[in-house]
Amino acid sequence: MTKKKSEPKEEETINESVVNIPKAVLFEFENIAIGGRKVAYDVIKNVLLDKKIKISPVMFSRYYVDSSIPAFLEEAMKDTKTRASQEKLAKEITEGIRLSLVDNSKKASAGLNEILKKAKAEGVSVGALGGMDDDTIGKMTDKLNLSGNGLTVLSYNSDERNAPSPDAWLRLAKELSVRAISCVVVATSAASGKAALSAGMRCVIVPDDYTSYQDFGGADYVEENLDQDAVGRILSLIEE
Repeated sequence: MTKKKSEPKEEETINESVVNIPKAVLFEFENIAIGGRKVAYDVIKNVLLDKKIKISPVMFSRYYVDSSIPAFLEEAMKDTKTRASQEKLAKEITEGIRLSLVDNSKKASAGLNEILKKAKAEGVSVGALGGMDDDTIGKMTDKLNLSGNGLTVLSYNSDERNAPSPDAWLRLAKELSVRAISCVVVATSAASGKAALSAGMRCVIVPDDYTSYQDFGGADYVEENLDQDAVGRILSLIEE
């Protein structure tokens, strides 16, 4: 007599479907990969110093981090007597940042390597948003030897802000064919993190020297650095 196969329990069916849902870790490309904000600060500081304009990390943090180069220059040059064109300076700074990002892309950060290693081991997709143009992002990806490892990088290049918008995070998730609810974003600023939360994603903040003062309310975690334990906590968020 053939024994009738038992039907799977409802709980087992639900758990199996959850495991099979595509998941992704998303992050800010330049800032996580090579500390891009420090690169930008050094370029801006040197360009303006040639025009006898001094800036401080505090000024940079306040007027550049979540804003734009033109908006920053307007504040930086407000009380100066220089006749330098803000438009020309903005172009010089943008080009300088672009070249410096590519030049500094010799070795990916330990944090990025840890994300890629653990995500691959757990079958989790990885994507990033870059603040520069596609050509610069492509050159950085090549120099960091990230091509062909499954990492998807899209540009959110914006003249208005230095942080991704909710739509940019959603566009990246769509490119990876992953639902927003199944994504966790690794951000470095409050604006980027809040954009991820507005997109319906989980969010972990890893601030740098220029964003550590910001309010990260709403984030799941705030990590000092991307070490092995931090990456483990990040990946655990999309298992909940």
